Amino acid sequence: MRIMLAISMILCSAFCVAEHSGSGNLGENYGSIDNGDTPLHTAAFNGQDELVKELLTARADSRATNKKMVTPLHYAASSGHLPTVKALIPVSNLNAQDNNGATALLVAYIFGHNAVTLELINNDAKTDLASYSGITPQQIADFNALRELE
Repeated sequence: MRIMLAISMILCSAFCVAEHSGSGNLGENYGSIDNGDTPLHTAAFNGQDELVKELLTARADSRATNKKMVTPLHYAASSGHLPTVKALIPVSNLNAQDNNGATALLVAYIFGHNAVTLELINNDAKTDLASYSGITPQQIADFNALRELE
């Protein structure tokens, strides 16, 4: 089991580097290489649900942050991986903020992952916790609702 887990972790890390090198499609905090991601970060980013569960069973730190203060839950939420988010919710700080003050809820909402957004809200993620620029998920929702009325 430990050998299989080690092989899975190596393959998962290699896949993330190959898949996201230089893509820059998720901004400065998301999808970067050599930013202190753990194997759990990588598996969460890629939506590798079974590997996430194995790593959690092997006591991987679900609250670990990389150099940008991003947690595995941030990655799963930003990528829209609902099963991964569901696996991480019970063992994560739902209101952890990255170095920009963004929570998993805020990034899920910004990237348009409605099912993930609702899952986080239904599990008591704070909707009024502001990023360091002062933006909250509630403010974005209010703005979008006003825009729809026009």
